[in-house]
Amino acid sequence: MKVSLGFASGCKPYDKQRPLLDHPGSVVCCGGTKTGKTMITAVWALRRFLEYPEGSSLPNGRLADGRNAWYGPTYDVAKISYDRAVRMLQPAIEAGIVKATASPYPVIKGIGSLAGREWHFLTTDNPSMIYGKQWDSITVEEFTRHKPGAIDAVITTAHPKRAPMRLIGNKVNKTNDGHRLATLVESGQGREGWIYIDLTCYDARDAGLVTDEELAEVRRDYVRRGVAHIFARDWENRFDDAGQPFPSSLVAGCVRKLTEADKREAATHALLIDAGGTENPAGLVVVRSWQSDGAARAHIIEARHFVGSLPELEQEIGALVERYGPTAITFDSYAPMLGQTIASKYPRAAKRVSSGDKVLQAGYESLHGMMDGGTLSIDPSCEDLITDLDYVTFTDRGIAFAYYERHFAKTDRLHNVHADSANALVQGWPAVVSAGATAVQAPIRSHGRASVARRDFR
Repeated sequence: MKVSLGFASGCKPYDKQRPLLDHPGSVVCCGGTKTGKTMITAVWALRRFLEYPEGSSLPNGRLADGRNAWYGPTYDVAKISYDRAVRMLQPAIEAGIVKATASPYPVIKGIGSLAGREWHFLTTDNPSMIYGKQWDSITVEEFTRHKPGAIDAVITTAHPKRAPMRLIGNKVNKTNDGHRLATLVESGQGREGWIYIDLTCYDARDAGLVTDEELAEVRRDYVRRGVAHIFARDWENRFDDAGQPFPSSLVAGCVRKLTEADKREAATHALLIDAGGTENPAGLVVVRSWQSDGAARAHIIEARHFVGSLPELEQEIGALVERYGPTAITFDSYAPMLGQTIASKYPRAAKRVSSGDKVLQAGYESLHGMMDGGTLSIDPSCEDLITDLDYVTFTDRGIAFAYYERHFAKTDRLHNVHADSANALVQGWPAVVSAGATAVQAPIRSHGRASVARRDFR
């Protein structure tokens, strides 16, 4: 059997893709959906796995270890790519010269005539655990969605072998290390041997991967839903932020950690909830508010999606209340039973909010004003919210929240996310302000733990 194996030998890249397959150094590829960037990169990684076993000479003259890495931002993303690689290598697996193992983490190894080859599928969930490894080749998918510090950590693993890398994804999330690296490489200021390429849906059309009719249909649907800027970003690979309520350039300027001086200020907390359902995750946001230099300031400490049953969500809300002692808890009417529970458990802080157009518009204007004025900041850990804000849109009626797909480890499947943490923030913000939660109050403490402050909010 040839080491080039069926799929790898039969895949023909189109011209703009070719650097992903042929460039001897490292490539940052920003590409729209359906442009084939993942598949052609998988072919490149497969060829590296097959052609350079342990002890062989790499193209740069260094001695191969036969170990190659594919990094996803989460285990689930890496597992999807592993499954794709297993399908590509099925003939070799059936021939008994390749073994694929999904536990304790996904890895593909050559055996028999292909011994000395390894292809590891890893996550950057814990960047500190990446240092110290070394690889012959490295792929990083969704490169702007990895945790802070992860991209720098992965790059260190390329140094011993001067290993070529492929970073694929798109330039969402301007606060991310991957975005900054892509910007440097695109401007010609990156590391030696690195190049930047971009792929759009029109490149895919010219290569015959999609048709004009398909693109026109998709674009009409996005425009009809009031999310034309998402079509521009996800398909056309265009990131000018035009028409976005919360442009990523604005969000990037708000992402920072609390200073030590801010931490010493007397503050209150608010918990903002957007209830989910059996299919759509909930959104949970915790906001810290205080007065400084005569101005109300706010910092978003936590913001994330939560997938689980109603009892599990109630338990999670209880844990957040116990931890932060919020003086305001906002919730919508989507899940009446949850609302009744919150109102009965925390009557002095609970506040039912509307998702009506006027409420959302008021929340948007207040939040945007504070962000633009530098009085609202977002902790870098709030990655779900930072992503969600990309999916807040303008429609003919006002503010809306678009759906996108996300894989959750808890359920091991894709869910439709309705920009839930952003929804919780925008719809809850007017109530937080009117309830007085941005005024300075010391939270009530009981046995060293925060509890709901005992005061009325009208």
